[in-house]
Amino acid sequence: MTPSLLNNILHHPNLSSMDTSSLSAITLGGAPLVQSLVDRAKLLLPGVTVSQAYGCSEVAGVVSRVKADIDILSLGKPVLHTQVKVNGLFHWYELC
Repeated sequence: MTPSLLNNILHHPNLSSMDTSSLSAITLGGAPLVQSLVDRAKLLLPGVTVSQAYGCSEVAGVVSRVKADIDILSLGKPVLHTQVKVNGLFHWYELC
């Protein structure tokens, strides 16, 4: 889901009365993820792992993934059987 959809869910007036006990993980993509949203998800949905995924339709899905509590600014590691090549780096990016 997108971060904006998670934000809407976390601000739903009836969220506290809903049974979310079967929810164990949320994977976000399609827009930048901000730390305040991750913090709010941890507070309102304890025990749920929030991850960020990156991909596009040209590659048929997700190419990398990282748990949000590790580093929300990272695109993570490539998923299994995926190779990633970085082209055209701008000077403000850091490749680790």
